[in-house]
Amino acid sequence: MCVTIFLEEKLLIHRKRILLITNNGGGVNSGFASRVKLMAKTIHKNIGEVTLIRFYPMFRADGSWARDEFARIVNVVEIPVFPMSRIALFRELSFFFANIIIHFYSAIKGIDCIQAESHEAAHVVLKRRLSATPVVVDYHGAVTEEAAFSIDKTEGNVNKTWHSEAEQNSLKADAHFFVSEELRNYFEKKYNYFGWKNSHIIPINVDEEFFNRKKRSSMRHGMHLRENDILFVYSGGCQKYQCINEMIEIFFQLRREIENIKLLILTMDIGLFKSAIDKDYYYNNLDEIIFRTAKNKCEVADYLSAADYAFLLRKNVVLNRVACPTKFGEYLASGVPVISTPWSGHAPKIIKKRDVGLLIDFHEDYLTKIKKYLEKGRLDPLRLQEIAREEVHWVKSENTIINFYSKFLR
Repeated sequence: MCVTIFLEEKLLIHRKRILLITNNGGGVNSGFASRVKLMAKTIHKNIGEVTLIRFYPMFRADGSWARDEFARIVNVVEIPVFPMSRIALFRELSFFFANIIIHFYSAIKGIDCIQAESHEAAHVVLKRRLSATPVVVDYHGAVTEEAAFSIDKTEGNVNKTWHSEAEQNSLKADAHFFVSEELRNYFEKKYNYFGWKNSHIIPINVDEEFFNRKKRSSMRHGMHLRENDILFVYSGGCQKYQCINEMIEIFFQLRREIENIKLLILTMDIGLFKSAIDKDYYYNNLDEIIFRTAKNKCEVADYLSAADYAFLLRKNVVLNRVACPTKFGEYLASGVPVISTPWSGHAPKIIKKRDVGLLIDFHEDYLTKIKKYLEKGRLDPLRLQEIAREEVHWVKSENTIINFYSKFLR
């Protein structure tokens, strides 16, 4: 089995040594990658040396993940494994050998703790625990339910079965992080499990880089926008539960009455996004939408700062109700008010409490509601950023992580 190692650093004896493991990577605009990167930066800066081990699927194109973003911060080790939909025996064998590599690496490097950045990664080391090294699991969301939305139904069913087993094995960890209180409650009810030894709520918040972007004028000029154009933005992927078709329909409905409305879609793969759009939702008019990709998180922040309003629409399903969408914090930190549905994790609570956007329901006259909201004019971006610092700044999560590890690895 081939293992590639990037950017080896000299370990400091007086600092702890943490191993982050993940089965995913994500591109520069991925919420998953954002959280793992901030975790790595926080631990590296305050706790000790960090190595990231990432499993990636064989036989698949894998050029989207933000390898360079991570390699600037930590050591990176990559281990190829069989994809979920491949032969079960080979898949289990590849995970077994990955587990051996992880524990062998931990032994020779003197790793003090393994932090799994998903229940799938935790499954690899906890199904057959080969050492006494403590394991922490960081739950990003209800991934088992997300598998049901897979475009490939066969793969979705395989994923759902495997994820369910992985979730149950992840409960064996020594400590657990959750992105929301709702997610922890969801696990308790689903598995009738209330024996958390050491659990903490660590929301997916945003880094300082999103608060300091001042390229609104140049970014709007680069997109050929006029001064009075109203720019809506959507940043993210094209999964069905993210309501991309509903968003596009809303945009074109508004555009019939308000000519100066524009839509920017910021996504990792423009071709994939376009292919996911339902033909009934104005597929032939997509040339009226601005599509862009970003090279890094700073460029994501630059594009967001050019917008006047942001879309964060989600379906009423459990994986959305227990979520903590990264994009909400990024929009707010960029000074952009958010138009959301009531099922976008923690976002609706903050929108209502701090008046930083608008909540709509697909079963109501949402079009009239949005038009009335636009008539009020754009909210003060500086005020939104101040609220973002209070509600969604990563420093809040950072303090929780530092306090946890200072006691856990004492």
